[in-house]
Amino acid sequence: MGESMRRAVIVGSAPFSDASLLAAYLCDDDELIAADGGQHLVAAMGRTPSLLVGDFDSSCCPMDVSYECRVLPVQKDDTDVLAAIRIALENGTRRFLFLGCLGGRLDHTIANLFLLRFLYDRGAEGVLVDETHEITLLGPGVHVLEPRDGRVLSLLPYGGDAVGVSIEGALYTLQNARLDTAFPIGVSNAFCGKPITVTIEDGFLLCILA
Repeated sequence: MGESMRRAVIVGSAPFSDASLLAAYLCDDDELIAADGGQHLVAAMGRTPSLLVGDFDSSCCPMDVSYECRVLPVQKDDTDVLAAIRIALENGTRRFLFLGCLGGRLDHTIANLFLLRFLYDRGAEGVLVDETHEITLLGPGVHVLEPRDGRVLSLLPYGGDAVGVSIEGALYTLQNARLDTAFPIGVSNAFCGKPITVTIEDGFLLCILA
C-alpha cells in the first residue's frame, strides 16, 4: 500500500470512558501517532504508537521507549494535534482518523473541528470519532452516505452559510436550500434504510453521526 493510501490515526488527550469502542476503529496497517497525553488512550487500547509528539504540558515524555518521541516547545503556534498532522502530511498521508480529539476542553474540540478544513485545503480528509460520534467535513459536490440505521445524522454549516444544499433519501429532505449558520435546521435527520445523497453547491457542512 502506498504512503498516500495509508491512514494516520492521531490520538489526542480528550477524556474517554471505553477505549475498546475506539480501538474497534483501528486497522492493522494504520500509522498510530500520539499527541502528548494521547499516549494514555493509545496504551488503554493496547497499542504502541509509531510516534509520540507534543510539548508534554499534559503528560510526561516517556524514557527508553521503542518509538520516536518529538518534543515541541510549549510556546508555539500549532497545537500538538496539528503538529502531528503536519508530520503525517509531509510523509504523504492523505487519510486521517482522530481519536481522543472530541470532548474535554471545548476550545480544543472546536480547534480540532477546524482541522478538518485544514486537511481539506491540502487535498486530505479526516474523521473525528469518540464513543458516540463520527464527524466529517463535506465540501462542494455530491456526497453519498451509506445507510447507518439507528444513527442520527446532523448536517450543519461550517465556516459560513452553505448554499444549494439538497438532501435526498433521508427522513427529512431538502431541495436547493441555504443552510444558515444562525438556524440549525440540519440537526437530527435519520436514515431510511437506503443511501442519503447530499449535494452542496457552495460552502461546507459538518456531517455528524450520533
